[in-house]
Amino acid sequence: MSECSGDATPCLTRAKTYNIAPSFYFANRIFPKKYFFLFFFASEFDTSPNPRILKSKKYMDPINRFFERLPIRKQVLLLTLFAVLLSFYHLSGRFLISGDETRVAGIIRAMLLPGPWFLPKLNGSLFLEYPPLHYWGGAFFLSVFGVCDGAVKAMSATALCGSILVTYALARRLQMGKGTSFFAGIMLGFSISFFASGRTCTVDATLSFFVLLAVYGFYSGMTADSSRSRFFYYLLYAAAAGCAVMTKGLLGLALPGSILFFTLFFHDLSGRKIHWRIWLALGFGSLAALIPVILWAVRLYQYLGYYDFYEVMYSNNIGRFTGSQSDHAEPFYYYLTRLPQLFQPWLVLLPFGIWRCWRKFRHNHELSGLFLLCAFLAPLLLFTLAAGKRQIYLLPVYPAAALLAAQGFFFLMEWIWTRIPVEKWIKPLQITAFLLLCLTAAASIILSCFHPPVWGWAVLPLLTALSGILFFVRGRESTGWAAVLLALALLFSFAEGVLPNDFNRKQKLEPLFQKVAELERQGEKIYLLAPTGERTRGAAVYYLGKTLPIRISSQYDGKSREIWLFRKRKSKSPVQYGDNHHLVRMPEGTAL
Repeated sequence: MSECSGDATPCLTRAKTYNIAPSFYFANRIFPKKYFFLFFFASEFDTSPNPRILKSKKYMDPINRFFERLPIRKQVLLLTLFAVLLSFYHLSGRFLISGDETRVAGIIRAMLLPGPWFLPKLNGSLFLEYPPLHYWGGAFFLSVFGVCDGAVKAMSATALCGSILVTYALARRLQMGKGTSFFAGIMLGFSISFFASGRTCTVDATLSFFVLLAVYGFYSGMTADSSRSRFFYYLLYAAAAGCAVMTKGLLGLALPGSILFFTLFFHDLSGRKIHWRIWLALGFGSLAALIPVILWAVRLYQYLGYYDFYEVMYSNNIGRFTGSQSDHAEPFYYYLTRLPQLFQPWLVLLPFGIWRCWRKFRHNHELSGLFLLCAFLAPLLLFTLAAGKRQIYLLPVYPAAALLAAQGFFFLMEWIWTRIPVEKWIKPLQITAFLLLCLTAAASIILSCFHPPVWGWAVLPLLTALSGILFFVRGRESTGWAAVLLALALLFSFAEGVLPNDFNRKQKLEPLFQKVAELERQGEKIYLLAPTGERTRGAAVYYLGKTLPIRISSQYDGKSREIWLFRKRKSKSPVQYGDNHHLVRMPEGTAL
């Protein structure tokens, strides 16, 4: 590895360069007591280079040099503030879109209705496609904050926030520089698909977080100093993998398991030595991860009986992978055709990061390079072999992609800085920061003008952008760049809560169920006409707080006065609600 590497801490074995200290000594030395909770996101090692090496301009690029001088407490606080603002700011702004969101929202609210707490239900019927952990979390936020769109999306937002912080912690564990680690967390947050999924009422962001946490825990256990630390991290792996299984079935164990299996296999192969203790830790940790889902399955078996239990477990865990269940079935090359849409806007940096990690493993047999390659390629292989394919399924790959993209970015910067003097970059970077702040302020003003009801949410990004401009004018560039980062996070969150509403007005179901609630207050009987889609049944429970009865048309007597709610794309009804839904009064057949 060259001395000008983008990794500020390339190897812990350089005893003259790094001071290795136990974790709690490091925590007490760096963090005051009130910040001790942030220790989880810091490395166990005090990897600060000696001042003699910091003075060498050849040791690291200007960005990493800046982050090496920045106290780790300030880094973690800034990244935490960025993650919280990006995840939760204006979370209720965007309404739920008919589809997966209304279905999941309905299941979450059904958890608060009377009935068995361990059974997810959709309008009174069992919905056992996934285990209930995500629904339990969503129900908790509903009980705390009340029924609102932000509360049912809060579980995903928490997963987005946690994923950014754990990505930073994993990067530090991989001995990346402080700058590379910080940029990896930022790149993950600004990855378009990951950001959007983290502010959506679906289970995928939660699964991605627990998979990432499981992988972080096991890798930290592999590289820990003491047996006590190894036990703690392996326990973290088992707990996180168990939560992943309780979020989306056995896929939650297959994803971290495949990453760690290939990492250990090629690591042993390259070193010509079998690490039996690590293999045993992986095996016993994976078995321990199954304990929560086994307990849930036993309770489920007692409630359903053998036949229904077998159908549920086989269909949701094996049928989708093998193709016996035709949900979202696509050819094996599906993800190759969608590659230009994946990992944006950092896709262009991925090849450089992959090449850099391959060189690390090929020439130096570095475990970190092999681990990152496996963390990116193993889930891709697993999802490619599966019959069911959707772009959102690749969400667990994004943290590894962000780490590789950060490596690729600093590799390119290293190549540029060796050819162009650093002094020539200062002015263009200042101009770029100034333009970003001006664009943020202008975008906040424009969005608030076109959407007057939400103008109050535009104040914070506007003030942050103006503060950043003031900091740069006064020469406080470090604070100015922090303001740029926070202003962009606020703008992204504010825009996500405003712009999608303009493009998805025809997918909003809230007016439909407001009409249904009004009709029920007038004494009308409302029925969902079978066959009823999951999106409609979920929306009924979420917006009404109760279940609606199902009407089978063949069983209708033709005389009873009632109102049918159904979804039909091609209908002659003159009145149509969101997502092609209709209300018809029977027996007259009058549209409402």
